[in-house]
Amino acid sequence: ACLVGSEMCIRDSNTFMPFALTQRNVKFNLIIIDPTDGHIVFQSNDASHAWNGIDKTTGNGVNYGTTYIWKVTIENAEPNENNEYAGNIMPIQKR
Repeated sequence: ACLVGSEMCIRDSNTFMPFALTQRNVKFNLIIIDPTDGHIVFQSNDASHAWNGIDKTTGNGVNYGTTYIWKVTIENAEPNENNEYAGNIMPIQKR
């Protein structure tokens, strides 16, 4: 699966990790949520462990064309920095 999302996703990538998390040494928790039933399909606190489109509960790839919700919570955010960020990501099939 190719994953596309906000400006935080690298085009033509097979995985998703918000770019800023790969550049900063910060403790965080990333979850990806299935909007159809609200279950967590992926969770990581390691920037080198990006989402590859697999649902952790089933072990299968998620549905192409469905928009999933990602949410990051940062521990010990900088002064005046949000400690939560969120967005959408849609897996698409590579051609």
